[in-house]
Amino acid sequence: MGFLSKLKLWRKPKAPMEPEGMKCSIKNLYYVSQRPGHGYWADKMPKQIPEPMDTPENAQFALVVKQRPGHGGKKKFEIDSILIQSPLLKNALDTVLKGFPGVTPGLSSLTFTPPFKPLFYRWDELVKAVEEEENPVTKKHLDLFFSIVEPELKDTIKVRDEFVAHGVVTFQHIWTIFPAGTMIFTTQDDQECAYKLNNSMEVQTTCGKFYQLECENVDWDGQKFGKNHRNLMIPYFPGTHPISELNAFPLEYHPEHKVVKERLLDRGKRFEQLHGQHYKMYKGIALGKPMWGRKTKYNINGRIIIDTHSFNRFNPDMLVSVQDFEGAAAPTSTEIPDDSSSYDSDTTTGEIDGDHQRVPVTKLTDEQLIMTTTIVRGYALKDKKWASFYVNSISEIQFSETAFDSLVLPGARKELILAFAESQLKCKKTFDDVIQGKGKGIIMLLSGPPGVGKTLTAESVAETMHAPLYTMSAGDLGLAPEDIETKLSEILEMATRWKAVLLLDEADVFLEQRTLNDLERNKLVSIFLRILEYYEGILFLTTNRVQTFDAAFQSRIHITINYPDLTSSSRRLVWSTFLAASNSPQSLSDEEIDGLAELPMNGRQIKNVVKTALLLAARKNVPLDRGHIENVLTITQGIEA
Repeated sequence: MGFLSKLKLWRKPKAPMEPEGMKCSIKNLYYVSQRPGHGYWADKMPKQIPEPMDTPENAQFALVVKQRPGHGGKKKFEIDSILIQSPLLKNALDTVLKGFPGVTPGLSSLTFTPPFKPLFYRWDELVKAVEEEENPVTKKHLDLFFSIVEPELKDTIKVRDEFVAHGVVTFQHIWTIFPAGTMIFTTQDDQECAYKLNNSMEVQTTCGKFYQLECENVDWDGQKFGKNHRNLMIPYFPGTHPISELNAFPLEYHPEHKVVKERLLDRGKRFEQLHGQHYKMYKGIALGKPMWGRKTKYNINGRIIIDTHSFNRFNPDMLVSVQDFEGAAAPTSTEIPDDSSSYDSDTTTGEIDGDHQRVPVTKLTDEQLIMTTTIVRGYALKDKKWASFYVNSISEIQFSETAFDSLVLPGARKELILAFAESQLKCKKTFDDVIQGKGKGIIMLLSGPPGVGKTLTAESVAETMHAPLYTMSAGDLGLAPEDIETKLSEILEMATRWKAVLLLDEADVFLEQRTLNDLERNKLVSIFLRILEYYEGILFLTTNRVQTFDAAFQSRIHITINYPDLTSSSRRLVWSTFLAASNSPQSLSDEEIDGLAELPMNGRQIKNVVKTALLLAARKNVPLDRGHIENVLTITQGIEA
């Protein structure tokens, strides 16, 4: 037998390979390090490996300090981490670091790494704990710990104090002025804002290097107060930079921090009072739905409804949500009578939501009031826009108490209209249809030629009742039946929730009798009738002409007021009212006003003439006289006064 044949007999034959993943066993691989950052995996354990650190011998030490070679500095070795093992030291640090985010001294493993931010921010507390500790053993452990960290932090503390004394900071040391829990000041859209700092760190983005502040503020989501989170970014800057000129900085470094704090507190109190539903005046910039990642801004000058609940309901893509405060009790709700709701809900008891539920509201602390957001959400009635309104631009409404008195209408009719409207708010629960929820509303039809006061009647009723007025026309509802149904349902829901007076101007398209030839309009009338059946508020319908009422509508209208053409006495009252309302100097005699009242004009025409004549007089800086009015009448209407 040859040599090769004998060699084959000596070799142990290999076991056959099993299919992939089918061998019921474990294969261990061991990492072999060649140099920092480089190595490979082997199937045999290396012969020379260091002993593990977690040994009973090492566990007896109060502190375990890991050190690594220095990088050209003053020290050959630099501290990589400090592991606290002493239970006495952990108990002492529990007081020093109480509430500091990300640190829990009670855990079995408590490790600090450079630049030792928790210890830096709580340095005064640590020094105090070392000085005041009475237990000799704990004192010894604290002194030992202090002897390790004090050399690591003293230079940074010195640099921070020097920077603060001069009101500047470098980007390298910017972290030293931002301890967690600090009140941060910034401005957004020229509005002063305050946030509470939770954490901060240096970040690198595609736009460059930034220092990121993870903050929170206080907001209202329509049911409760809570906190919202936001990141503020400070871009990199070379050299030193004034602290108070950073785009966000601790409030305590503001040159007028006491005055600013008072302003923020006052605004926070107004914000707290504006939770729930409120009918207010607004003048200024409002924020709409973002477009292409940018804020949409509107210039609003008119009355608004503040109502975050409805804002969320009709704008789900801009939903306002908050997180509960730590330790806040879960909110509960109790049913309250319908007539106890109001536009200005009591701050301590809560808002009234769409289901007439009163939700208890947490009373905000002074710190939380300072941190409240700058805006509230709601609806601009004149502009018909959902928007966010700055608290500082909101004011009370100055209602016209004489609006209803100036209405040109027989006294009996005026009293009847106002009685219907007022009784609807007070007594709408006293009557219901056979089907629950039907027939609770009041519908009044105002019919007559243009300019005789139909629209003014609805406006005057709303003004007298201090109620919002929502004006809509057929054009606002669209043309497609499905669009009309959606839009009309939303408007009626909003008007009911806000206890608003609803005005549908020029409602002819909905009132005329249905025919077999116009099926599309028949759909509109049917939709309008069906939705209106469940409306619970006050609705004024105005029309210049109604050839034939649809029978279904005739049965739903509670009162119809026909407005005739203005008489000379009525026109004189209109002239006098508009002239008096102008609050401008004028030299018109009673005889001249009597002469103007004889002209065949309606109320809208009279208003336009007075307005234009006042502009002419103001341009010449002279009192308004008959000549100005004659010029306007001749030019615009060809009428000689």
